[in-house]
Amino acid sequence: MLILWIFIILTLLLMTSLYILKQKMNWLSIIGCYMSSNILIEFSGILINLNLKFTQSPNEAISLWTQKLASIWTKPIIVIWCIFILYSNLKFFSKGIIVTLLISSLVSFELLFIKVGVLEFVQWNTFYEFLRYLVVIIFTALYAKILRKLIVKELTF
Repeated sequence: MLILWIFIILTLLLMTSLYILKQKMNWLSIIGCYMSSNILIEFSGILINLNLKFTQSPNEAISLWTQKLASIWTKPIIVIWCIFILYSNLKFFSKGIIVTLLISSLVSFELLFIKVGVLEFVQWNTFYEFLRYLVVIIFTALYAKILRKLIVKELTF
């Protein structure tokens, strides 16, 4: 139960960080990145867990809600921050380090779930999880680039 409250607090902090992001990024881009990253995270999670059986979850309600809170709110907001960092004016090396740290934080959620007993890796490991989130960020970044062009095109008539 404590882990659920920690994720609720973390999620609320990340949701308030969207206010800072709103000042630097278009709201439509934020919503589009959130929706696309949420779809990709949920789809890849369902594919890995239910279809391929590479991970297992116990049949407890608390494990379901903890994982869903993380995958529906916390992880997509971290992916949005990754997209913001990728399209910022930072140097390439700085972008790489920050994005790697953010992907590591996404993977650390899964490791925390394993430690608490909410998730179990059967034929899966942290390297695959890192690649999973890297692919999610790459596809979301491509979608954000296309979305940005469409927003500019629609706003200029």
